[in-house]
Amino acid sequence: MTADPGETPLSSWSHTPESIPQGGLETKRAASADELKAIADMIGLLSLDALTVDYRIKNAGGGVYRLTGRLKAHATQACVVTLEPVDSFIDETIEVEFQPEERTRRPPTADDEGEDLSVDFESDFDIEPISGGRMNVGRVVFETLASAIDLYPRKDGAAFDWRAPEPDKAGVVSPFAALAKLKNKS
Repeated sequence: MTADPGETPLSSWSHTPESIPQGGLETKRAASADELKAIADMIGLLSLDALTVDYRIKNAGGGVYRLTGRLKAHATQACVVTLEPVDSFIDETIEVEFQPEERTRRPPTADDEGEDLSVDFESDFDIEPISGGRMNVGRVVFETLASAIDLYPRKDGAAFDWRAPEPDKAGVVSPFAALAKLKNKS
């Protein structure tokens, strides 16, 4: 059995449409120590020290639910130059519209008996499916965090001062010249 590609350490952070009260659901969640470690391993962080999310889910009608919130996290990454730890503080907004899965998978057809199953591409919200009768808030939180992480974290003052090797008298650059320069530095 293979894992669902949508599975994340936060997959248990989900809601059914029936669990959303008439006035909406407002909640705050914080990742557990095990969830923090699993997320750090999946994303390639040295550590994830905190992850909290305040969010609200409201029924927008027609089987559509809107998730809005704010994610805050503290991560430690490796500097791309020195490999020393670099602290990252993430503060991101979340705006997602959960729609019935059939609306997000295919365009409407003539067989839909006039029911509009099209995705509203003019929405200001990202679109996510209500899959298996559940709104996977955890996957949205995980993806928001993963996309907010700095891909090239750099410690203050760290500089990469490598220079390409000079060609020899014949105008050829040896593939080993760069390695020789690095060896001379250490």
